[in-house]
Amino acid sequence: MSENNIIVFIIVVMLNAALTRILLQNFNYYLMDKGIYGIDINKSDKPKIPEEGGLSITISFMFSMILYWYYFNFQNVAPLLITTPLICMLGFIDHFRNIKPYPKFVYTAVIGSVYSIYYIRMISNSIITDLMLVLVISISYAILVNAYNLLAGFNGLESGVTIISSFALTIYFYINGHHVEAGICILLLTGYSIFWYLNKYPAKIFIGDSGTLVPPSVFFGLGLLTGHVLPVVFVMLPHLLNIVIKYISIGVKSRSELKPLILKDGLLHFPEQKYYSLIRLVLINGPKHEKHIVYFVYAIELIFCISLFIIF
Repeated sequence: MSENNIIVFIIVVMLNAALTRILLQNFNYYLMDKGIYGIDINKSDKPKIPEEGGLSITISFMFSMILYWYYFNFQNVAPLLITTPLICMLGFIDHFRNIKPYPKFVYTAVIGSVYSIYYIRMISNSIITDLMLVLVISISYAILVNAYNLLAGFNGLESGVTIISSFALTIYFYINGHHVEAGICILLLTGYSIFWYLNKYPAKIFIGDSGTLVPPSVFFGLGLLTGHVLPVVFVMLPHLLNIVIKYISIGVKSRSELKPLILKDGLLHFPEQKYYSLIRLVLINGPKHEKHIVYFVYAIELIFCISLFIIF
């Protein structure tokens, strides 16, 4: 990048940060007035918290991505401009409809087919091979996106993990010569960093599925279009590990069918319906404070992100 391009990029990042903050302060409280809020079940007073902060992050991210595309004419931005609002809206609709796991998986795979179609345009194969690629890529996308969404439910957890992952992938793409993709990760990192300040314990706003589905969608697209899918999957291994543990423990269930942890004396305990997940492993040796559970997941994600540069 030339010096002028760097200055333009910095301005785009600053606009992204400013718009995210403005929307979080105004738009999401407007939604709360309209009845769109969540209950912080891990607090003794069960406060109502503005939800679907992911909408504000995504709107700002899309705005900055359009500017990024306009000023730098990077073609790989195009499929992200399609999949990002679609996956965000799927998460937003799920807030109201509580979509069952299997239909949600199918809807996610359909959105992932955008990447599949864009990818097969880049290579020359037979029709059969192209159809197989569309199927495999779409299913892989659905698995990763839904896995990322399941490692959630605590103040600052999803946004913090996204910050760690985005930072690691920014460095990874940059040192491998994919400066465009590194720039996109910086835009994502910026929005979620602004959000994390309001989402950390005790949360003033929740992210909602509209925010947790977006990062893995972006990461997967960047990995696919640059040929670095395995490093991206490696960064998201804690999320895949989480669904494996949960599946072995209880099978496929929607979140509404699962009992939350029980709060006693400021600490979180296992409920009667005891099942395991990556998050709940930390409770095996006794109840924990919510912040300590979140730090435990941060540490695991950080280990995988550091290992990324050792293995790849």
